[in-house]
Amino acid sequence: MTVYILADFPFALRADGKCIAKNVNACTFSGEENTVLEVLPLDLSPARCFLPTESFFRRADAGAVKVRTSAGNFLSLSAAPARRPFCMLFQRRLNGAVLTAYSDGCWKFSAETENDYFVLSLDEKIEDAGEFYCDGARFFYLYSQKKRLICLLAAPKIRKVFDAAADEFSFDTGFSTVYAYTDAAAHVCRTQWEYDGTSFRPKKTELTKRDKSACAALPNALLPYALAEAVLAGDDLSPYLSADLSEQAGRIGEYLGKFVGVFPPPKGAGTDPFLLYPETEGVYEGKALSCEISAGKIVNLTLF
Repeated sequence: MTVYILADFPFALRADGKCIAKNVNACTFSGEENTVLEVLPLDLSPARCFLPTESFFRRADAGAVKVRTSAGNFLSLSAAPARRPFCMLFQRRLNGAVLTAYSDGCWKFSAETENDYFVLSLDEKIEDAGEFYCDGARFFYLYSQKKRLICLLAAPKIRKVFDAAADEFSFDTGFSTVYAYTDAAAHVCRTQWEYDGTSFRPKKTELTKRDKSACAALPNALLPYALAEAVLAGDDLSPYLSADLSEQAGRIGEYLGKFVGVFPPPKGAGTDPFLLYPETEGVYEGKALSCEISAGKIVNLTLF
């Protein structure tokens, strides 16, 4: 079995007590699944020890992202967040409500009304918070340093009704967001949202491209990536498909299923991209998307 280990901190790797890598942020292990692997952070924080079995790569663990693929299994590790002392970031006093952003071990946000008290814990710093009205209901919102927008229903019980990435947002005429994809076509999605009594759902979506010529002459190796990214963005797939396959464009998204991302294979494992299918928090299955290409167009595709 092959395991690709990545981390946002320098580490050493030991296999059954033998050091096989020093002062690296990424390395590869090939061996038996009953081998004890130890990821040793150089800052002397606690080691991560595990057996690289299939059950390990199907189990959610804090500070780890795991992906199983036909080319091997991937493990991405994050450093344990620093324990933050108590500190007030800001407080918003509204009519009958108080919104507070602060740190207490981690970043936290609280919303307090006459009838309820609600607290959220986040990994990222909170930059803004406030209130808005939409479809006859009152909501609170908070926006994080990593462009995460969270909306809370204010009454009768405070609860989360929206949680997504947004580069821009507005409450001037209803609730709308703008999200810029970091994909080959540079998609930008503008969405107007409506509240259905349970959560916010898209009312109107407009998809544009920041660079309309970005995908005009892609090399063959990048066409599968562009196709998968277009599916994720909800864009027209026909520019990437042959005339015959374009007739089936509406069924391709259904065939590919509910994947959430695209990433390249490791070096030496071909060129087919992997599509990420979430299983549980931080755990994914990666399926390879193989495309047959002729004259710069995809004529057939297979997921395996």
